Amino acid sequence: MKELSGPVVGIALVLASVFVPTAFIPGITGRLYQQFALTIAISVILSAFNALTLSPALAGLLLRPQSEESSHRRRDLSGNSLTHSTAIGNAVRWFCAVVHAVIRKGGLVMVLLVLFGLGAFFFGNRLPSSFMPDEDQGYLYVSMQLPIAASMERTSEAGNG
Repeated sequence: MKELSGPVVGIALVLASVFVPTAFIPGITGRLYQQFALTIAISVILSAFNALTLSPALAGLLLRPQSEESSHRRRDLSGNSLTHSTAIGNAVRWFCAVVHAVIRKGGLVMVLLVLFGLGAFFFGNRLPSSFMPDEDQGYLYVSMQLPIAASMERTSEAGNG
């Protein structure tokens, strides 16, 4: 931990210092990036905290030396006895059964894949694809305030210049 603490803290601070200023970009771009920047910065800090505190403690619990009689029998974190073959073996057997079922029913899987692809194409064409609403035609409205009784020539000059 002495060798890893410095680099972990350094990486976390560098990443946070890169993403935090992104949250202060003005305008619509800043509003888009603000949530992502803060989320990434906070998650990096939490990850560094986890790497420095919780992960070493968990490794200490799981990797402690075991006696000969309990070496083939493991315990979970609540102290309940688990045999390696029951917990992991059941998961492996379930995964293999699912993979075999998918392989045996390859035609059905391909039909489902095509249906999902067509659905994605259908909804992709129907849903809006830009941040700006369709009503936005790209016009810019400017409001000018000239003195009372200003002539049309003066208003035109102010608008053009």
